Amino acid sequence: MKSFHELLKDSDGNSKELKELNIEQFKKALAQVDSQVKMLPATAQVAAQEGSYLADCFNRMKTCEQYPEGPIRIRGAGRHRFKPFRYRHLGQFAPLGGEQTAYQLPGDWVHVGHSTQWLWYSVYASKQFSWRTRMLVISDWGRRFIFGRDSSSI
Repeated sequence: MKSFHELLKDSDGNSKELKELNIEQFKKALAQVDSQVKMLPATAQVAAQEGSYLADCFNRMKTCEQYPEGPIRIRGAGRHRFKPFRYRHLGQFAPLGGEQTAYQLPGDWVHVGHSTQWLWYSVYASKQFSWRTRMLVISDWGRRFIFGRDSSSI
């Protein structure tokens, strides 16, 4: 990504010695920066993938300093230290109420119904960190299934 000073160069590549920017130059610089930013959905799936990518980068930092594995640099010589982050969409769930859920896989496959709700239960339980938490979540679902959501009748 270009630095702010590189964005302020004129078409010949000469640096402009400006202490102040007018609003049009600032808007142009922001538009160029916005065109280079890749927007990802603000979901836990993206955060989990980015977190594992960063953990992997931190664990391999010393090795990648000696043997860079990223793409070739546009300016200068050599390679970037790491391969760029790639988001892989694994699908998403949407609760519909009445014990029904919609599930969308990558592509055009969408499934709606009670069986999808059970699939969501299994995925949600498998994402819990400890067996204790898994069992507590599953027991809460069982209690809700037997007694309903109104806890005053228990």
